[in-house]
Amino acid sequence: AIAEAEDALRAITPKDFATLKALKSPPTAVKLVLDAVLILRGKQVIPVRAIEEKGVQLYKDSYPLASPMVQEPGFVEQLLAFDKERVTFETLELLQPYVSHPLFTVDSARK
Repeated sequence: AIAEAEDALRAITPKDFATLKALKSPPTAVKLVLDAVLILRGKQVIPVRAIEEKGVQLYKDSYPLASPMVQEPGFVEQLLAFDKERVTFETLELLQPYVSHPLFTVDSARK
């Protein structure tokens, strides 16, 4: 799973990243991935939960907290250099609702 995540990171082009930075509200799959990145970096998150707004089912996410992180210079390089050895069992438990979500896949994030 870690190798797949690293391959997915390396596959992000500068154009993809520019598109992500320009989006006010990226697709749910991207938001889930960014929430997971916040958790891995020890940052605050808003727990993902289904909500209904104007009769539409949506996911409440932490994108307002993740957006500034995405704007940081060298964001992708920082992710690639992330020390996987420091991930604790507690962190893995916090990640579980995100990584078990059906949209938490490389293919969903690409769309």
